[in-house]
Amino acid sequence: MASSPLHPITTVIGGVSGELSVNWAEPEKTATGTVRVNVSQLQSGGRVRDWNVRRHLDVKQWPESTFELETVSLGSQEPWVADIRGVLTFRGQTQSMALRATTDADEERIVVHSDFPLCLPEWGLTPPRFLVLKVEDVVSVHVHLYASARGC
Repeated sequence: MASSPLHPITTVIGGVSGELSVNWAEPEKTATGTVRVNVSQLQSGGRVRDWNVRRHLDVKQWPESTFELETVSLGSQEPWVADIRGVLTFRGQTQSMALRATTDADEERIVVHSDFPLCLPEWGLTPPRFLVLKVEDVVSVHVHLYASARGC
């Protein structure tokens, strides 16, 4: 992969926007980025479920969540595996977090996959219940981020 920097990416798709930038010759030193999620636009394919989730998350009061990249530590290449540290702001609270991500990238695009646990009570949320069904305190968040370079 060439060493030229990936042009900063700015995208807005389905309520997700952000800027990412990296020089693949020195990704640990140069990776920067912010991802913003308009929580009120999240969709699962079920209107009733989406309405309930938005109501439970109180998206009118906290419509946006952000992740600010702080550090990247590479574990391997092909596929790129990295330990990422950053700051998540969700529901008016900010917490540091670490996650592992697998990345497929070149100079034109980045595809990031990551899974991480989110403890609902730590964010001021009581897990929802419906009749005998109850959501666990810790839910698994699956992230698939697709971004492409913008023109010069």
